[in-house]
Amino acid sequence: MSKLFKHIRISGSPFERGISYGQQASPEIKLAIETYRPSFLKQGLNWSTVIELGEKFAKKVEAYNPDMLEELKGISEGSGAKIGEIVALNARTELLYGASDKQISSSEGQEISGEGCTGAIALAQNTQTGTVIHGQNWDWIAECAAFTLVLQIEQAYGPDLITLVEAGTLARCGMNSDGIAVTGNFLKTDNDFGVDGIPAPFIRRQILMSSNFYDAMNAVITSNRSFSINVMISDGKGEAIDFETTPRRIYTMRPEDGLLVHSNHFLSPAAQVNEIDKAIEVTPDTLYRDIRVRRLLESRKGDICIDDFKEAFADKYCAPYAVCRDPIDGPGGSSSATLATVIMDVTKGEMHLLASPFENDEYQIFRFDKK
Repeated sequence: MSKLFKHIRISGSPFERGISYGQQASPEIKLAIETYRPSFLKQGLNWSTVIELGEKFAKKVEAYNPDMLEELKGISEGSGAKIGEIVALNARTELLYGASDKQISSSEGQEISGEGCTGAIALAQNTQTGTVIHGQNWDWIAECAAFTLVLQIEQAYGPDLITLVEAGTLARCGMNSDGIAVTGNFLKTDNDFGVDGIPAPFIRRQILMSSNFYDAMNAVITSNRSFSINVMISDGKGEAIDFETTPRRIYTMRPEDGLLVHSNHFLSPAAQVNEIDKAIEVTPDTLYRDIRVRRLLESRKGDICIDDFKEAFADKYCAPYAVCRDPIDGPGGSSSATLATVIMDVTKGEMHLLASPFENDEYQIFRFDKK
């Protein structure tokens, strides 16, 4: 079965980019809003409350990066959605898990399951081509595949970007034309509720707007985070780092023998001592997914290629609770699944993207235009 993500391209000023984005992705943005309504409601958030919270987050975005708010306003105008709705889509993790003190039961956990992503980076000394390869599987609510797309941004100032997004959001995983790439993994602690900070998509976008590794790292270090998140950053020139972040703390990990692999639980010894890891209650399979991916990549060290990443991310051990997750039904008719496999040769500026990998094997390839 062949499935391809919609690809949209935008350029111009932040507001002009937003208008173009909103116009091109208008059907998908409307679908995203309708899809998330019941999930927010289950967390005790009616839609008027969601919009109010989105408007409050908008003020934080403006203080963080005014250009981002201009782009969001453009998306709102181009799509016909309220600005509070667009911001809420970007803050959906914070709203689903952090804005309400309603506890998610084990049965609800399957319906609003964490983003059970598995990410990996191989540095140049381990790859067949001598380039940095960085990728992940993204697991989330299966219905969200219908409004996931590829956003390619040409900036007048700064690097161009290619990022996988849920319609209306500014960034998820992706790379830029200066050789910076980012992926993220859901984390959760007992201290994530009610924290005043900036939602993860804006931090990821700031990373992707960075022209060098220092600025990319600094985007994480200097951001007031509103929810725990794992951030994996690579530089095509040969560096990589992992940030396990909470709203209050940052823990760092560097590649071991040129490999960095992470799923959804804390790995740094300091975090394991200081944090109560709640993500393993939502997605227990995190405890072996990273091991499975690392084991395969380690067996190919010195000769790792894109196909090895594809094989690692297609792993079906313990299916459906696997690195590559088949749709798992949850209460209320929703289900979770691996929505995308993203593999980037960061040095070459090349993204290999597979939609719905549990039922599809046709990769799309995206590259930056030569200027």
